[in-house]
Amino acid sequence: MNSKAPSILPFSSPFADVILRSSEGTDFRMLKVDLIRSSPMFESMFSLPQPAKSRSSEDFKDGLPVVPLAETADVLDVLLRFCMPGTSPQLDDLRLICQVTEAAKKYDIETATHASREALNKCAQEDPVRVYAIACRLRLEREARLAARLTLHQPVWSTLSCEAEELNGIDGHEFRRLLKYQESCRDNVLKRVSAYSWVLSLPSPARFWERSCCGQRASYVDGTCQPRQVQTWWEQYMRKTIEKLRAKLDSAEVSSEDAFSLFLRDARCATCQVIAATHITTFIRKMASEVSGEISKVELEFVS
Repeated sequence: MNSKAPSILPFSSPFADVILRSSEGTDFRMLKVDLIRSSPMFESMFSLPQPAKSRSSEDFKDGLPVVPLAETADVLDVLLRFCMPGTSPQLDDLRLICQVTEAAKKYDIETATHASREALNKCAQEDPVRVYAIACRLRLEREARLAARLTLHQPVWSTLSCEAEELNGIDGHEFRRLLKYQESCRDNVLKRVSAYSWVLSLPSPARFWERSCCGQRASYVDGTCQPRQVQTWWEQYMRKTIEKLRAKLDSAEVSSEDAFSLFLRDARCATCQVIAATHITTFIRKMASEVSGEISKVELEFVS
């Protein structure tokens, strides 16, 4: 096999005592001590009797033993840097992160495994469905659960319309488990938020929208089908927020700006205007907490 050396200096050390060769034939000159220190698998490999040197054999090059590996050069370029003291490779491409994570698990390189899994979690902020699929395929439960929760921050339709190639690596059951998790979270949140019982946990003065002194009144029907007389702006805010949560299950959808805007539109009472800022802020924080709390009660079904 015609081999080539990587252009990156760390893999061309004159003190190297072993060559790791990628699937394309790229050679990475390494120190066995670095590999042994980083990977129990390499430690076991190098503890086995080594073949005798032979100039005609492909097992050696420049007097160094050659170990062929199944991984590509771009994966080894990142993975092996984790075995070298003082190096911290950048991981920002999701496809490469997936391959490095898989290789790190294979060779039991703890530093690479930790870094690549953290990189997956970071990517989940932008591509939660892709990361969920990767985590399911690699049996990474913590990452799968985080990615599933982050899918709730996207519109409902985005999961069903996702055509990422990573989904081809999981079966229908794993995808259905994600959809079931989303549905359970949505049901819990909408049931809780639409009920008035959690609102009653606020002190009576804080529920100033129950006062009859400011603007028009409206009937708010909660989850128990019991109508309650409230100020119109508050009923409209709740209706609007519930619809927003139905479309995107994210506590960020519980907006104080929406509440203030509707209140100021209808405000007539000087007393309500004085206390509104404090009590609306308290109410919004409580509602956002209720949303997060209901989501936390739902556990993704994960099969390891």
